[in-house]
Amino acid sequence: MLGTPVLPPPPRAIVEPRDAPGTTSVFAQGAPTGSTAFDNGSPIELGVKLRVDQLGTVEGVWFYKAALDTSPWHPVRLWLYPAGTLLGSADSSGESASGWQYVPLAAPVDVAPGVTYVASFTTRWYAATPSYFGTAVVGPDLTALADGADGGNGVFNGAAGQMPNSSFNATNYWLDAAFKVAGGADTTAPVISAVWPQPAGDTSKRITWRTNEPADSQVEYGPTLAYGTLTPLDPALVVEHGVVLLDLTPGQLYHYRVRSRDAAGNLALSANYTVQAPAAGFDAVAPLRYLEALCAAIPGVQYAQIGAPLARPWAVMVAVTMGGFAVAPRVVGALAERVQRYYVAVWYRVLGAEADAEQQLGAVVNRIVEALYDDMTLGETCRSIREIDGTAADLADYAQQAGQEYRVYPLVVHVAQRRRFDPAQ
Repeated sequence: MLGTPVLPPPPRAIVEPRDAPGTTSVFAQGAPTGSTAFDNGSPIELGVKLRVDQLGTVEGVWFYKAALDTSPWHPVRLWLYPAGTLLGSADSSGESASGWQYVPLAAPVDVAPGVTYVASFTTRWYAATPSYFGTAVVGPDLTALADGADGGNGVFNGAAGQMPNSSFNATNYWLDAAFKVAGGADTTAPVISAVWPQPAGDTSKRITWRTNEPADSQVEYGPTLAYGTLTPLDPALVVEHGVVLLDLTPGQLYHYRVRSRDAAGNLALSANYTVQAPAAGFDAVAPLRYLEALCAAIPGVQYAQIGAPLARPWAVMVAVTMGGFAVAPRVVGALAERVQRYYVAVWYRVLGAEADAEQQLGAVVNRIVEALYDDMTLGETCRSIREIDGTAADLADYAQQAGQEYRVYPLVVHVAQRRRFDPAQ
């Protein structure tokens, strides 16, 4: 069990009102059964895994405030499991001294059957009942999963603000969600965002994107705006999507758009995008991986990865992606040469301190640029770095990620690669 048990004061009746009209929840109003009060010593994230029976929205999160909890407020969150995507959050206000507290989310979150969600809150003091989730707890339109149905239930994370994903003894930490059944047929298509192409091999590309609600995944693509090829449908309802385009012609420019359909059958289509297939004989992935490793080793960078940044609230992230050709493949003497664009986007969490964010972001970007100039061959993965374009500073902007505000600074690195020219290719 987490924390140190503390003997509670004599029991008293709990009669807090259920302040979410028109919603349903799992647990009945009243004091938790068989629970003990615990002091963890520092804030942690506690949660419960839930599923809904029909389309609707989660309006807010309920949590039980232990009698010895002296904090006047607690953050609550709703997550998509197991992806760890933060779907909604809010801070409590006007809490009572103890008992059930209701916190409406900043905006209702669309939810669908067959998908596991985690409702959580941050606290130091909490009530806990072990061996509670041996079976599912079924409420009207909402179910707290049995332990083992989709991993353990009664979940925690020692890092406050992160999705709870560990469990112990099927313990109930007494959280709940306020669920509202959809008032009519869902006619709203998912919203598609963050469409990114990523390397996936010599003749393939991986396309990733996000939706604001669980939906399936498919991509149509081809050498013209008529597309002509449709990838196999991935029917899994997710918000983080990834589809691989296979057997691409080396060096060919492809048009593509992504498709996602929600549980109600509403189809969303993205705008048209283009992606360049790798040229024959060139290794486009090696510089990408080297840039990822280089950025991950920079002081001040918490996380670096290939592709779109993770939907997690890292303070400083770097996303490395590959763009098109700055100079298309050409013959230079006895060598074939191409110059490829690579994008290094530095994400710095603002946390309301814009001036500090600008200063700290600039320091991290300068360290990355210095490291690039120190190794102009990227560990001999390329002929040379032709150019490091810092003029993209004009494109620096703010963006939302995992419920946090970030300042994003893009660097463009032009990488020249050469190979021996073969007229037969």
